Amino acid sequence: MGIENEEPNSFRYLKKDKARYFVNANSIAKKDLLSTSKLFSFYLSSKDDSDFTDARLLGALDSFVKDESFAGIKDEYSDAFARLGALNKELARLREKSIKAAEEREFLEFELKKFAEIDPREGEEDELLALKKELSKKEKIGALLAKTESLKNHKHTVVELFEFLGKSTDEVHEFFSRLEEATGEVEFKLSRLDGVDIDGIFERLEKLSYLNKRYGGVGEAIEYFGVKKEELKELDELDSLISSLELDIKDISKTVAALSQKITAFRKSALRLFSERLGFFAKKLLIGEPTVLLVSKEPSMLGADGIELSLAKSAVSTLSAGEYRRLRLALMACSSSDDGGKAVLFLDEADANLSGEESAGVAYLLRELSAKYQIFAISHQPQLASVATHHFVVSKDTEGSYVRKLAEDERAGEIARMVSSGEITKEAMEYAKQMLREGARC
Repeated sequence: MGIENEEPNSFRYLKKDKARYFVNANSIAKKDLLSTSKLFSFYLSSKDDSDFTDARLLGALDSFVKDESFAGIKDEYSDAFARLGALNKELARLREKSIKAAEEREFLEFELKKFAEIDPREGEEDELLALKKELSKKEKIGALLAKTESLKNHKHTVVELFEFLGKSTDEVHEFFSRLEEATGEVEFKLSRLDGVDIDGIFERLEKLSYLNKRYGGVGEAIEYFGVKKEELKELDELDSLISSLELDIKDISKTVAALSQKITAFRKSALRLFSERLGFFAKKLLIGEPTVLLVSKEPSMLGADGIELSLAKSAVSTLSAGEYRRLRLALMACSSSDDGGKAVLFLDEADANLSGEESAGVAYLLRELSAKYQIFAISHQPQLASVATHHFVVSKDTEGSYVRKLAEDERAGEIARMVSSGEITKEAMEYAKQMLREGARC
């Protein structure tokens, strides 16, 4: 996109008449910015259910499999499954072609027969055009030869004239010698044209012209019908190809099934530990006990497994917004080792509409996740502010909006303000200091 990497990189958003986005000093389209940021940052929208797809849940479960051979088996399975998909696609193509084979074969045979009747070769048209040109001059050249014969009959007269004048006759003899050679060469060429069928040449040129108009040239026509010959050959071998392909699919299907069973066995062995870990974080967040079930599904690139996740026997789709957000955080904490050091996490009021105890659970979990993510959290709750490494205050007036980082000795006062909803009392200040001490030990 023409944007140079800098340390640090600066992302800016400006809005006057319209919104504009910048990376460092370069303007960037919103679409490109979103595409780029997805490589290193997560935006957790309450409308986004990507964390509860089979791909995400199985990925989290797989992170609990400790056997070193597991990754290799998954890779082997992915390659085999992709190969199986390609073979099935090819089989479907051949079967569809088999249905149309009779009609297609008849058409191909007709086209190839017509081409075979012409049977062109590279450079033939140029040769015929040159021959046509020579034939057009044949009559004129014949008349010239007749005159030349008359000239040759006067050789003796010319020699006598030169002798009478006392001049050398060598040049005369050389001239008539060359004339004899030239007329012999012309007569030889004309003799080759005597048996030429002029009508046949015109007919042949007409056929080659048809190939030029239809296929763009004789060479192109030869190439096109070379492909058509291969297609006809494939149609002739279609039944054999289908049978061979079906055997290959049968063999690789067995491989896919065997590998998927191994993957399922590994996942089953890790399921208890994954469930316990997820349950531990769910308990911290004061949400119901999660239930994780490994179920059989149609084989895909993920294997032959899926995961059914529920919370206190309620499906994920029926959870409240608060439960949904907290369950997502619990899941992220379970699988955060997969993303270690690779992502930035932005949370906008992840603890909104939660009680103080529930907010404390969210704060604990974010502290856990901060070992693997760079987290930016916006919150109106003191629990989250008390465990943060850095605390920024956002304010605005008629002039604009401002962000200021608090010094350590300012944090207690800000948290006390949050606790007491504006008025900082002595009790609120003491409570804020206690929260900071507990947050540091979190």
